[in-house]
Formats: sequence, structure tokens, C-alpha cells
Amino acid sequence: MKSSADRNWMGTALGLLLAGLLQACGGGGGSDTATPTTPPAPVTPSPAEARLSIAASAINSETERSPQAAPVDHELSLGLSGLASNASVHFTAVAEGEAVETASPVSWQSGSSQARAKLRLRSDLAPGQYSGTWTLSACHDPLCQRHLAGSPQTLRYQHSVTPGFEVSEDRVEFSSSTEDQAAATSVKIGLPTRASGWIYQLLEQPGGTDWLQHRAQGDTLLLQPAAGLTRGEYRAEVKISPVGVERPAHFLRVKATVESQVVVLYTPSFALRSLSETPGASMRIMPTAKTPEGLSWTASTSTPWLRLEQASRTALIWRLVPEAFDKLANQESHLAAVNFEFSHGVPARTVSFRLIKRLTQIDTVDDSALQAGRAGSLILLGTGFGEIGRALPQLLSFGTLTPTAIKLLDNGRIRVDLPAQPAGRYEATLGTASGLPGQRLSYTVR
Repeated sequence: MKSSADRNWMGTALGLLLAGLLQACGGGGGSDTATPTTPPAPVTPSPAEARLSIAASAINSETERSPQAAPVDHELSLGLSGLASNASVHFTAVAEGEAVETASPVSWQSGSSQARAKLRLRSDLAPGQYSGTWTLSACHDPLCQRHLAGSPQTLRYQHSVTPGFEVSEDRVEFSSSTEDQAAATSVKIGLPTRASGWIYQLLEQPGGTDWLQHRAQGDTLLLQPAAGLTRGEYRAEVKISPVGVERPAHFLRVKATVESQVVVLYTPSFALRSLSETPGASMRIMPTAKTPEGLSWTASTSTPWLRLEQASRTALIWRLVPEAFDKLANQESHLAAVNFEFSHGVPARTVSFRLIKRLTQIDTVDDSALQAGRAGSLILLGTGFGEIGRALPQLLSFGTLTPTAIKLLDNGRIRVDLPAQPAGRYEATLGTASGLPGQRLSYTVR
């Protein structure tokens, strides 16, 4: 049995041992020799990921068909996030489908978190439903090998073209003799979807309108000069309007020329397009029952872009003078006049007609991707490229330089891949199937 002294000694020793342990650990509240702990290493946040975002996922539109109507524009806002302050972003916009007029280059200012993209869809297509895609890409490099997160994004579009109010003719002209009645002409009327019909009205003219026979038949307006008209010129104007919808009225001009001794047959308007193969037309000089025996005639013109060729006793061919035609404004109509003089006292006559120059037109050239000594792509922007798509390799010329590829991107853009060229200013031409001058364009290699 242990004594009380032994127990006291053991307690004291245990107390000293505990006190020493507390002091070594900095405990006990009285020591200033404790070892400090090591603070944790700071955590660096990961940089934000550069990202492209587009709120829309589909595009829907509807328009009335009209060759003169403006295309339908769709604009999108592109969101950019996580970009460094000095970051560069390179965009591409590619649209596919028959309805595409053009997909404009994306507009963006460096440092901005927003960009704008525009898709233009056509209104001159046949009525129907059209669909396609619009793919937008945002990249770190010009070749788009490193995309931003969320790029590319493809949107689908649905484009509906409904029937519009259309009249097949702007003007109608008749030529006949006093002994013969000119043949009737049909004018077609196209109506919008919600129209219930159409009406027409002959407007008052100084010489009256009794000379013109007229009748509506379904979607057709039939016009014919009356029989037995005396020699002279007769004019009328017809106002045509749809019923049930608000649309501007169409005004149709009608003219009849009646001769007693000789009749000149001609086309009152002639449209020349990029793919038109014949740069001219013919006129016919037709005798009547009152034509003098052995009648002869000559023709002349003061129109600088017109050249006349007498093909036979009854035919005159007019052709276009290339140098003068080149100076005529594109997408406009130009008036020409031909003067006929006859023998045997037959009165002279002047015939007027309109030439409509409708060549495919390039508005601007994007040569920003062309660098000296390197192959690159040239983008041509304009209107009506779809009409000449298959003939592009034949119509587009770069002189002695041969493009490696020519691609129709849409109705408003052509991409031309060119081999390496030295720095400088170069020219190209967009010609015509008839051989008449087309359009000259220039581009720069930097």
C-alpha cells in the first residue's frame, strides 16, 4: 500500500509534466517564444473564357413578291464575353439557300462586347416557302482555326414569299394600217393573297379613248384598237388597282400608230442583260394595199449608241455601239429614235423605243484579305449575281491571271480565290454574253 507522501510526489511530477507540454505548445497564456504558423498560399482565379452568344435560334419572315420591292433585312446582336481588353476577334458569316440576297460582314468595334450581323433575304422570288441556314463564327485568328467558345452557331431561317400585285406590262404599242385591225394584246394581272379581285379605269385623254377596245377576263386585261381607224397616233392610259387591299395603282400606257401606205413593226422596249446573247433587234417595214409599187426607204438615227443595218427590202436591224453603250447608266432605260424616209411621197416617220440596260452590277470590292506574295480571296458585292451564277467563269476576267476558284456565295456576293501576286493595283472585268462592255473593277494587293 502506497503512502500519502508517494501519492503527493507522483501528483507533483505529473503537474510539472503537463505544464511543460503546455509551454512548448504556446499555451498557458504566458510565453512569448511560440513558433508562428505558415499562412496558406493565395489562390489565383482562372481567366474568363472568351465566348460568343446569340439570343435567337431561328428567323422567320414573310414578304410579298415584287421585282421592285426592297429585300427583307434581319439584324442580330452577337454577345462577346470574357475577352481581354486588347483581344482581336475575327468573324465570318455564311448564309445558304435560294432566298439569300447577301450575308453582310459582321460589324464590330475592338473592345466592344456586342457585334452586329445582317442577313438580307430576297423579295423577287416566285411565291413559295424558302428555308436555309445562317452560320456565324467568332475566332481568335483570321483563318478561324481557333474558335471562341460557343462558335460557330447556325440559325435556320424560314422565308415566305406571297403573291404580290403585279401587272405584266408597263406600256403596250400597236402598229397597223388603215385597212387592217391590229391584233389584240393580253396584259396579265397578279394579285396579293388577300385581294378579292381587280378593277381598271381608262383615264381621260385629249383625243378620247373610244379607239381602244378593252375587256377584263379572269386575270387578264384584253386590249385591241378598234377597226377602221384613220391614219394617226392614238394614246390612252389605264389605271389598274387591286380590290380588298391597299396597294399603289399601276398605270399602263397604250399607244396605237395607224398608217395608210406602210407599217413599221418594232418592239417598243428592249431589255439587255448580262446573259443576253443578241445585242440588238429588228424592225419590219410592211407594205399595205395602198403601198406604191417600187417603194424604197432609208433609215437614219442620231442616237449615238445605235447602229443601223438594212438587212433586206423589208427588214432593218439595229445594233449597239460598244463604246457608246459602255457610257450608258446601268439599271436605267434609254430612249432611241429611228427616222424612216420613203419614196413616192409617202410621209416620213420617226419610231422611238427604249433600251433597258439591266447588267449584273458590282457595287463594292472587299480586297482586305489580299497580301503581297500570298494567295488570297477577293469578295465582290453587288446585286443579281444569282442570274449569272453558272456563267461566272466565262464572264469574269482577270486579264492574264487565272483565278484558282470562283464561287457564288449568294445573290449579292462572289468569292474569287486568286494566286499570289506582288503588291499593286489590279483590274478585272465582268463581261456580257453578247460581247458588249460590262463592268470594270479594280482591287489592291497590299
